[in-house]
Amino acid sequence: SVTTAKTKLELLLTDYYEEDMMSLIEKERRQTAIKAKITRVQKDLEKALQDKTGLERMLQAYRETPQFSDAKNINDTIAQLNEDCLHSSVTITCPITMK
Repeated sequence: SVTTAKTKLELLLTDYYEEDMMSLIEKERRQTAIKAKITRVQKDLEKALQDKTGLERMLQAYRETPQFSDAKNINDTIAQLNEDCLHSSVTITCPITMK
C-alpha cells in the first residue's frame, strides 16, 4: 500500500517523540517509552538475525543438494537475504543516557 506524507509524519511522531528532548513529556513517561522502544528494537533485531540465519541455511542446503532447488530459488533466496540485511540496519537518532 502507498503511504501518504501525513501517515509518514504520524509514524515519525509516534516513533521518535520520546527521543526528542524538546517534547514536553514527563521524565518517567519518557523513560518508560524509551525502555519499551529498546525492547521492541531488540526483539526486531533478534527476529532479523533468526531470519538471516534461516535464509543462510536454506541457501547452503540448496547449494549442497541441487536436486531440491533450481537457479530461480537460489536467486530468490539470495535476493531475500540481501533485502533482509538492508532492513536490519538500525540508526540511533539521539543517544540518551538513562539513569
